Amino acid sequence: MSASAESALRPEARSLQRLQAWLLTAITAPGSDASSRSSLGPCEAFVRSTPGLGAAERVAIYAQGYLARLLECLRADHPALRALVGDALFERFVLGYLGSNPPRSYDLFELGAGLAGYLERTRPPDSSVTPEQRALLDLPAELARVERARLEALRAPGLEGAAPGPSISPYGLLLGSEGSVAVAPCLRLVETRHDVRGFMAAVDRGTQPEVPPTARTLLAISRVGFHPTLTALLDWQYAALKSCAAPRPLRDLAAELAAQRGETGGAMLAELAL
Repeated sequence: MSASAESALRPEARSLQRLQAWLLTAITAPGSDASSRSSLGPCEAFVRSTPGLGAAERVAIYAQGYLARLLECLRADHPALRALVGDALFERFVLGYLGSNPPRSYDLFELGAGLAGYLERTRPPDSSVTPEQRALLDLPAELARVERARLEALRAPGLEGAAPGPSISPYGLLLGSEGSVAVAPCLRLVETRHDVRGFMAAVDRGTQPEVPPTARTLLAISRVGFHPTLTALLDWQYAALKSCAAPRPLRDLAAELAAQRGETGGAMLAELAL
């Protein structure tokens, strides 16, 4: 609210608005002493102390509960990341993330959208670690990104209940019939430096996972019957799916991929049909 609009309010309304703004800052601002840092005034100006608890301690109960709820959400969203780094380090990652990326949406599903990017931005620079260490330090962000993609795939609109599309007949392609292709809206494509499929599967089963092997992996993350799937792709398959966010003629797709691979359009059509 602008200063002019605030000044037009009655005194009791201005007082309530000031109290609400202060309480929001005190509870949701990062840091254990957010209330005393609020520009709206010290904690004691709004909350009474009791013989057992000071004003700041009383507010801290709500602030800690708010933070605990956010931590609970991210723990549930990222079991594989937790399995890799342990609960203590996971909490440190999350507290740092929330401190620099406080929630902006009423929907807690959006809470972890930037976690993978935060982990990438805050990892040590390449110049300070060996190549082997770099590969290990890449892993938390990669797991966070794959887990986020899987959550999005489960939540996004899918093909459940949709009428089956026309099948692609090799003979129809030979005769020059046209057809269009597009990916399902629940598909997510992720490139990683580790093959995390075995790690994710072990976490899902509740068994002890092994550190994922270093191997460039192109993943198609989707769902079948509301069950998540992680499928490793070849380069041309990844490129094909990436270019089909919107429907496009199958022959155009085949021609584009054939040019990239140095193949004939007919050979590429045959591979796509299979």
